[in-house]
Amino acid sequence: MVLEENLLFYDEEDADMFIEFLLGKNCRVQKMTEGSIYEETLMKGRIGDLITIVKTVLKDAKPGPFQNPPGSESPGPEFDDPSGPADSETWRFLHAKMLDNMESIRDRIREMTAQLNPGDILVSADELKQMKQRVLDCFENDPEVDKVELLRHEILLQDCLQIMEENGMAETGTEGMVLLKKTDADDLIIERRAWDPDEVDPDILKSHNISLDHHIDFGTTIRVLISPRIHFNCEQKEIVSVLDDLEVDDDRVEVLVRNMYRKSFVIDAVLDKIETAGRISLTDLIREMKSVPSTIAQEDCQLFLDSSEEFITCLVNDLRKAGVIEGNDRKIRAVR
Repeated sequence: MVLEENLLFYDEEDADMFIEFLLGKNCRVQKMTEGSIYEETLMKGRIGDLITIVKTVLKDAKPGPFQNPPGSESPGPEFDDPSGPADSETWRFLHAKMLDNMESIRDRIREMTAQLNPGDILVSADELKQMKQRVLDCFENDPEVDKVELLRHEILLQDCLQIMEENGMAETGTEGMVLLKKTDADDLIIERRAWDPDEVDPDILKSHNISLDHHIDFGTTIRVLISPRIHFNCEQKEIVSVLDDLEVDDDRVEVLVRNMYRKSFVIDAVLDKIETAGRISLTDLIREMKSVPSTIAQEDCQLFLDSSEEFITCLVNDLRKAGVIEGNDRKIRAVR
């Protein structure tokens, strides 16, 4: 089907909510569970050692395009981009951000604990609740708030508290987060997303007691297959509105919206040919749809629709199944 669309959901309840919306629009759907694999390599070690290594990497980095270390067959640092290695400026930017984040965490922990003793309250229970609420309000209730500054402060604090708790330096109780012991912030163990393992000499990592842990996470996602009726029964804006708060693959949403917009051109053109002719054969329709000027206005140029024989054949079948046209391939006509 060339008019069938699909979306990928990370939460089954969210998928069911969207399915309910589509059924209300008289769009048939099919729900499928698929396997998903997520991989990442984490560096684990003392925060002071990780800071030292990142500083060394930035200091030794040469200007210009990224170069692999001698003898390395690796394509370079990929980060989250599966398309290939990051360019030189992006590479430096990401390392600098990592360094700034780790230094901020270390310095903040030192500030928080400098005047405290074991048993003292780091953050009260009320403050913990208020902190979480401020982050929620940041997104939900107050569009005027400076989200960047608020999140930089709140998330940094949350990271600090989590690291202290994971290292046995603090624990959460009924009164809030309590300091258990004083530890040099440089000695706290943290994990951070690793760059390409070949970029740093393994001996350097070992000398700083830093390990590389590669995690492969197996899970499931929900794919929703949507019938061609979506192109006739739903508006792009309402689709976006319904999906706005759901856990769905953003890239697939963009593809869906783009498909609904672009395919509307060829759907309208085909229906116009059929309605103008009254009845038309598939062979004649294919010939007339080889290259068609679109009636859609374009500011800079004339828009032409170039459709293959196979596409028009599939499109006609989809339109038939959607109940928009009827008749066999010798006498195709619009449903009135």
